[in-house]
Amino acid sequence: MFNRTLRAAWLVVALAITVQGQQGETVVVRPVEIQDVLVNPGMGIQTFQRFNGDRLNEALGWSEEGPTATLAAAEVKPDFPGSSISYCRWFWETLEPEHGKVRWEILDNAFVEARRHGQALAIRLMPYDQKHPLPELVSQLGLPARQQADGQGWRDLAAGLQRS
Repeated sequence: MFNRTLRAAWLVVALAITVQGQQGETVVVRPVEIQDVLVNPGMGIQTFQRFNGDRLNEALGWSEEGPTATLAAAEVKPDFPGSSISYCRWFWETLEPEHGKVRWEILDNAFVEARRHGQALAIRLMPYDQKHPLPELVSQLGLPARQQADGQGWRDLAAGLQRS
């Protein structure tokens, strides 16, 4: 009995899918042929620390810090495919050199430039590296500026920032 009921249920589902699929008309899409790289919205190639049309990085180097002012446009369009995303990252101390004094103009400018270049902006805030220490407020709060495999140092930091 159960087996027959299961087969009947599958038959009803199959018929419903078949009938639903036949209700609409067939739509044929033929993309226009282009001789350029296809910009895949929201994925694929990204510009890094710059925007579409800006000068490429010199030689094999790049900046670890995102732009802090409007970048100069390239004299000749770079041989680099267009992108729907600009990925920029900044160190914490660059955006907040003093506790509570955020340099919003850096982020505002990045949003304006991304829009002007037809891109969305992906942002990453980096806490520190060898050249960019954690902001002074970490030591002012008396928190240990340490890294641990279990992440406890960052939980201590987050808890201290919430208390400040």
